[in-house]
Amino acid sequence: MERSTWVVFGGLAIFLAVFLQLTVLQGSRAQVEVYPRSTRAGGCPPFQAPYTSVGRYHCIKKRASTLYNCKLNCPANMRPEPQRQQLTYKCTGGRWVSSHDDRTQCVARRSVNLVEQRLASPALLNQLLELYLNHSYTYFAMAYFCDRADVQLPGFQKFFLGMWQASTDMTRDLLSYINKRGGWFSLRMWPQVVEKLHLGLEDKKVGLVAMETALDMEHESHTLLLEIMKKIEDGPVNDPHLMHLLEDTHLEYKIKMIKKIADIVANLRSFVATGEGDYELGEYEIDNNLQ
Repeated sequence: MERSTWVVFGGLAIFLAVFLQLTVLQGSRAQVEVYPRSTRAGGCPPFQAPYTSVGRYHCIKKRASTLYNCKLNCPANMRPEPQRQQLTYKCTGGRWVSSHDDRTQCVARRSVNLVEQRLASPALLNQLLELYLNHSYTYFAMAYFCDRADVQLPGFQKFFLGMWQASTDMTRDLLSYINKRGGWFSLRMWPQVVEKLHLGLEDKKVGLVAMETALDMEHESHTLLLEIMKKIEDGPVNDPHLMHLLEDTHLEYKIKMIKKIADIVANLRSFVATGEGDYELGEYEIDNNLQ
């Protein structure tokens, strides 16, 4: 009886050992199926296609779940811009890293219609459009910053509202011209500059900071206009109609505004140089003249 008891206990022990070993193997096999090799080795999580607001990326696994090639597919009426829309993602340091910055996006195709003409530098015109729109947005924000209770520069507000209206009108003028020539446009936005005005508020020089910002913006658009005109002049497409528009309307306006704003900036800086209490009085006088 005692011998048979030992036999029973021995059989149970062998059965438990075999059962536990099979359970461990089963669990390890399940783990291999759930997690890719790179994850078990301390690598990256499961790959997900990059996000884009328009269109979608189609990604193909290239090697052992550690390398993916992705291509942006746009809707039928759009195209990827720039054309190098191929992205390569590699598992590095526990995360998926792209070989370059993903700045590709879906933009509207160039229009094909009865009025389409050989328009010189459509991409540069789009860049000028973006600049005008962003300047318009910034001038609008600057105008109502000057209307704050702790600023109260109504003359500066009126001046920047005029700059906002002028930038908006030039944007509409350029958009109408592009449509008239059968071109295409794609617009993006950039950050505002109100933070600079807050710094000027701390120093009690909002007018000077605002005018210096406006002068920088006008110089920026003036420089871009000259670059566009130079490229049109040296480019393969001779476009005298576009040159006439840019030179007689846009460039002439920019030259006048740069001179006007520069005069105001010079006067405000002279008030700063003469004494600490003179700036407030000088800013007040200029504000009255702008109303």
